[in-house]
Amino acid sequence: MRRASDAEARAAAWIAREDAGACSPAQAEDLRAWLEADTANRVAYLRLRAAWERADRLRALSALREPSPQARRARWMRRGGALAACVAGLGVAGVLTLRLVSGDSAQLLATPVGGEKRVALSDGSKLTLNTDTQVRAEVTGTRRLVVLEKGEAFFDVRHDSAHPFTVIAGDHRITDLGTRFSVRRAGEVVTVVVEQGRVRIEPIAPSVLLATDTRLASAVEPAAIVDRNAVAVVSDRAIRVVHQDEAQVARDLTWRDGVLSFNQTTLAEAADEFNRYNAKKLIVDRTAASIRIDGAFRSGNVAVFARLLKDGFGLKVEAAGDDIKISA
Repeated sequence: MRRASDAEARAAAWIAREDAGACSPAQAEDLRAWLEADTANRVAYLRLRAAWERADRLRALSALREPSPQARRARWMRRGGALAACVAGLGVAGVLTLRLVSGDSAQLLATPVGGEKRVALSDGSKLTLNTDTQVRAEVTGTRRLVVLEKGEAFFDVRHDSAHPFTVIAGDHRITDLGTRFSVRRAGEVVTVVVEQGRVRIEPIAPSVLLATDTRLASAVEPAAIVDRNAVAVVSDRAIRVVHQDEAQVARDLTWRDGVLSFNQTTLAEAADEFNRYNAKKLIVDRTAASIRIDGAFRSGNVAVFARLLKDGFGLKVEAAGDDIKISA
């Protein structure tokens, strides 16, 4: 307890120093060293900063004992520019931008548009990254954590009940219960497809996303257990679970083989999927958007797909710069 209180007091002092004016390079280096010296330091600092970013700003720094509420508000108004300068000087944006993994064991993994990457993790688990995806992973003997910053990834997890495998996507935490599953993050919407085993999905408090220790992540709403052959869609703080047959789940995961599979999918939805993988984009006019299609197509063959629409559906297909316009 004493260690945590000391860290919080020091964190408050650092924030007060930032509030006093622009952060010098020397101060930025001192702060970076202090943050990296101890996890408790990072947790204390990020907790206070998270509170500032929410409506609880004044209470977060009550230890500073400003002479009046008006003076405290004035200091917070001034602090914005100073904090930005200090963050820029740190050169460690990950510490201040929802970074949950740190240290020598952390890995940054990414793919470009149209790319795919398969990675064997040190614990025996396997990770497949889909197009335009970025994750940060820290897998050690005591900690197994992946932060999905954008895109989609498939996890083939080697189960270890003593050290759960955890994925953070947005403000939700997905924990494996002996599992093969995918997680897709599109803005604030997170989709989880479970091919084998089970996962637990739970929303977590925003401040937890800034912490470096997921043990601090207490759920703020009941967890959902998602079983094999089910899809969970998380949006607007709600978790909706839909059970599917094995064939549909298999279609959802054909992207691992570079294939997009459609089953009574609207042309607008199919175009959105192709556009994830290609620089040349499909633009579907509303006259053709509701047409439904079936079949499996190579994700990179957008021109071939467009030609099939012309030959098979009699749709109008015209090139327009980097776009392909489709209309009835």
